[in-house]
Amino acid sequence: MPIIEISAGDGALLVGRQDGVWILDGGRWRRAGTVGEVRIEALARLSDGTLLAGHLDGLYRSTDGGATWALVRIGDGAAVSSLAVDPHAPARLWLGTPGSGLFRSENGGATWAAVAGEGAPVRSFSALFPDPQQPGRLLAQVPYDRFYEWRAEGGRWAPTWEGIPVDVESVTLAFDPGGAGHLWAGTAAGIVERRPDGAWQRIAPALDE
Repeated sequence: MPIIEISAGDGALLVGRQDGVWILDGGRWRRAGTVGEVRIEALARLSDGTLLAGHLDGLYRSTDGGATWALVRIGDGAAVSSLAVDPHAPARLWLGTPGSGLFRSENGGATWAAVAGEGAPVRSFSALFPDPQQPGRLLAQVPYDRFYEWRAEGGRWAPTWEGIPVDVESVTLAFDPGGAGHLWAGTAAGIVERRPDGAWQRIAPALDE
């Protein structure tokens, strides 16, 4: 069965599949309590051990290692498509939905508030990437599109792909931990990088050359 989401920490591996959440701990797999046999769309683990699992029914939260889970209401009952822990604030979480917008929690996922902002893209977010170098900066992937940038200062959204050398959907992202503003994007046409000056370029040589 395909692995949809995976998260590691504290000596345990957290895996989301079409049949729910599983935990590998001490060399043995166990089902993570009462999440149910549902397709998991997103996973997150906090430094205090809190586990979060998102799927089309909403967000489930566990504070006892996955033994029991409680449903946390997101807005008017939104589904969850992506989760991310903010590296600058351990209790801050970002949550993307497939149609109800972006949400933020400041208390480890116990409560959530909608994130607005001028120039917002569509209300669907398939992946979220807080910038580890710049607090208050978030990159959000829009389905069948590329990335948008949101900054806490000013609360504005802006596209990030001006000058990108491929005309395809970006599917994943990685920040350079040693260089502010430097990142890589994985696409169906290969890997491209964005330099600190904002210019995009292909990675040479290509992976399959």
